[in-house]
Amino acid sequence: MALSRSPAAEGSGQVTDRPGSASAQVADRIKGEQGRDAYKVFGIYRFVLALLVVLSHTWEFAFEAPERHFLSSIGIGNIGVMTFFILSGFIISEAIDRFYWGRPYSFLGNRFLRLIPPFWAAIGVSVIVHAALINLGAHALPAAYFRADMLSVETILVNLTELIPILNVNNLIGLKEYYHFVSYAWAVFIEIMFYLSVFAICLVSWQRFIGRYASVGVLFYCMGGGMLLAHLCHEYVHKLYRPLAFVPYFLLGVLLYRLRKRAGAVEWTGVVVVVPVMLLHFSRYIQGEVPLDHAWVANLMTVRGLTALALLVMAAVLIYPLSYAGAGVRLKNADRWFGDLSYPLYLNHYAIVVGFATLLEAKGARYQLAAILLSLALAYGMNVVVEVPLRRIRNSIRGVAL
Repeated sequence: MALSRSPAAEGSGQVTDRPGSASAQVADRIKGEQGRDAYKVFGIYRFVLALLVVLSHTWEFAFEAPERHFLSSIGIGNIGVMTFFILSGFIISEAIDRFYWGRPYSFLGNRFLRLIPPFWAAIGVSVIVHAALINLGAHALPAAYFRADMLSVETILVNLTELIPILNVNNLIGLKEYYHFVSYAWAVFIEIMFYLSVFAICLVSWQRFIGRYASVGVLFYCMGGGMLLAHLCHEYVHKLYRPLAFVPYFLLGVLLYRLRKRAGAVEWTGVVVVVPVMLLHFSRYIQGEVPLDHAWVANLMTVRGLTALALLVMAAVLIYPLSYAGAGVRLKNADRWFGDLSYPLYLNHYAIVVGFATLLEAKGARYQLAAILLSLALAYGMNVVVEVPLRRIRNSIRGVAL
């Protein structure tokens, strides 16, 4: 979010969420931005990040012992996910600034349509794949992917609601341990927690009384600082809530957007504070969230540990110049095409991984390549069937087609 509104604008800003007038205002604003830097070529970048995750989950089909190979052992999947958190902070900040200022409910509704229906569709595909594999005989499904109650109605309902904490059926039936049909949904849950935080900040920011006492920028920095303190408490004092562990990544993305809008002392100070905290967390995360002791230092000061940190920094820094990159019509179309595949690729490759792990005994690069290509094909199909029909609705809510 740009958070650069004038105090007068902030004081008079109301939560309208009237689609007609809001859409016209957004469209007029975008027309003024066309030809400058309205489009960001982040689509291919998002696709590459998702592909890194798929690569990290398919090394087992190429090698007998993936952990012995340098590329697979540095955790490129972790780099992909954490970089996507940073990128999300940037993209959502811009979305608030350009499309949803004064419309928090529209923002939340659009994010729901972006994340939840594709997630439900991925669960449906995964359930079908698991059911088919079980019908081959219980022995055909590896123990790591099998639970006796995996196809129960309760388990499926919990899966369908696990991204929405207050509506999670697990709160009612007490099924504390359950099978995840989209095993990597935890990252999507973290994203949703970030969106809810942004929604809450924006909802408070746009109330009339806020503008009388403090600017939106001041409010953001106070709340951002509070979230960072909560992160430090969660990580190094007492466990509070799992999503707090990933606060620095999103904050860095927001700060990168702020630097693009106004590279002031406050923004640079935020970067100087957030980056070390983020790298500290990442250095522990890739080692299994170990405590800060001699073992942590010893494992970090290795070629693999330092390479992982360097790649994360490079990936994060790349976001800034990409936000300025120009694009012709062909590049924009290609960028959109690849970007549209990133989310369904992340969600649906687990079903392919389960199938290969169940049916495949041989190892080799060709099997990994086959798993990746099948994941891409499934992602393309899910994009066409699920996401494309929703795009018109999302464009209407946003007020402009991207």
